[in-house]
This record gives sequence, C-alpha cells and structure tokens, in this order.
Amino acid sequence: MFGDRPRVTPQEWQERVRPALNSEGLTDHQLDRLETMFEQSFQKNPAIPEWKPGIDEPALAQTMQYLRAHKDGSLFDDRQLDLIESVLRKYIALRT
Repeated sequence: MFGDRPRVTPQEWQERVRPALNSEGLTDHQLDRLETMFEQSFQKNPAIPEWKPGIDEPALAQTMQYLRAHKDGSLFDDRQLDLIESVLRKYIALRT
C-alpha cells in the first residue's frame, strides 16, 4: 500500500526538483526550509517495512495545507506556494 504510491524520491528531489524550483527563483534558504518540511517523508520507517522514502501526494497535500495556513510565518508567498505545488505534482505524476 504505502510502497506503491508514486512519490518524489530523495534523489529526485536533489537532482531534479530542487534545481527546477531554484531556476524558478526560489533561494537556497527557501529550498532548505522546504526540504526540512518534507524531512519526515525522506526518512525510512522501520516500523513499516514496505514504506519507501519520498514525497507522495498525501505528504504534499498536508505540507502545502500547513504552509498556506501559516503564511505569515512562512518564507513563501502565494505564487511560490503554487509553484512548489505544481512542480512537485508534475514529478509525482511522472511516476504514475
């Protein structure tokens, strides 16, 4: 169940997604903060052996909901949040 979900792997994040967001104007500081927000998704879970690390649709939705609800403390404006979400959805969709 968990292992079958399409996801952006930690390697894809570093090699494709992060550079794509950087080329769209997000700073290294913003990308580091975003990566921290997804840190739990990038970790293996020994309690669930079939779990595969990466950002899947539920993790993306939950994180984006949090960032939009806490914009006043966020480093991201609405345009950047839309960009982050669309780029991650694009790379998740490539895995389906």
